[in-house]
Amino acid sequence: RLTTHPDPPAPRERGPGRDGPMADSPPPPRPSGETPEDLPDYHRPTMDWEREADGSIGSAMSWATVGIELAATVFLFGLLGWWLDGRFGTTPWLLVVLAMLGVTAALIRIIRRATQEERADEKAERDGRG
Repeated sequence: RLTTHPDPPAPRERGPGRDGPMADSPPPPRPSGETPEDLPDYHRPTMDWEREADGSIGSAMSWATVGIELAATVFLFGLLGWWLDGRFGTTPWLLVVLAMLGVTAALIRIIRRATQEERADEKAERDGRG
């Protein structure tokens, strides 16, 4: 039995694009013959909240690592204490002492960083940059 297929659809006209009817036409002329090199650089105006936040993004990012820094310091000091406990047979005393020393060292580091940033902010306000 023979099956007949309908005629294939007629080819459609393609729209604008790489293969469309306007593909070979030149771009429209620019007003008064300007080229991109002739146009002035555009700088978006700065919003008030952007000026106020300027510089605090870096500060916020540096403070984002404080938790990781604290955990890593305590972990490394604790690991050292655990290893020394196994070596000298003093379980768990060196682990506890060195873990507490790690917490203390991390907190001292955090306090120093906060103090330095506070001093820098005060200096910036005194110099009129704040």
